[in-house]
Amino acid sequence: MNSKKCNEIMDRYLELDKGERIPFEVTFHLLFCRKCRRDVRLMAQAEKLLSEPLKIPVPLTDTTIENILRTIDPAFSGISLKNPISMKNWIIGGVLMVLFMFVFVFSRNISRNLDVAISLVFAGCVISYTIAFVFSNIDFFVKKINTMKTTV
Repeated sequence: MNSKKCNEIMDRYLELDKGERIPFEVTFHLLFCRKCRRDVRLMAQAEKLLSEPLKIPVPLTDTTIENILRTIDPAFSGISLKNPISMKNWIIGGVLMVLFMFVFVFSRNISRNLDVAISLVFAGCVISYTIAFVFSNIDFFVKKINTMKTTV
């Protein structure tokens, strides 16, 4: 066919939304024009390849992430990306809190009214400790939940 007609048909084809029905005139032209049919087939293959995720293995180490950040933002200062609070501090804090609870529970020289008040204070401390621990490590818990969902 002539190139002017082919250009018009290709323009009409490219104006269509994905999944939209192809008009009869375009279909008829594609049926008899080998060049346009080949172009449409190549575009469909290219779209399929572009919709797939990239399969380039990139090692996720701290140095590669910092290099990528320096490439994106030359002003990146190389601040340490590690969490400044270690799990050791959380464990020590939790163990100390539990030890203080046992000391107060087993000391019998406290009045009943003060015993209830101290128990409520310790309950508040446990709740506060748990909330602080979860929210300071929320990325860990989110990743754990996402991996559990993908394995199920």
